Amino acid sequence: MKKHLFNLLLLVAMCLPWAVQAQVTLPFTCDFEDDVTEWNFATRQGSNTWYIGTAEYNSGSQSLYVSNDQGTTNAYSNGSDALSFAYVAVDLEASDYQISFDWMCGGES
Repeated sequence: MKKHLFNLLLLVAMCLPWAVQAQVTLPFTCDFEDDVTEWNFATRQGSNTWYIGTAEYNSGSQSLYVSNDQGTTNAYSNGSDALSFAYVAVDLEASDYQISFDWMCGGES
């Protein structure tokens, strides 16, 4: 379920030209440690929203994660509907692209 939600969010983020604020140039990398102003956030419903902060990380001291307490922890409210987006605007032309990222998911049971 979470994988499908992430894929849907990624697709929506790339297809919403009305939500575009600033586009990044390729190749694009982000370790969430320095300037993260290229990230955009939108929450339509629920308390589970995206944050860039220090509650969870793989390397360095920050990451992008879902939180139900304004980014203090990486807690997630099970059973609570949420519609939240974190995205970077990218202008993709016809070509081949590689996307890679570190992913951690606790999920719901």
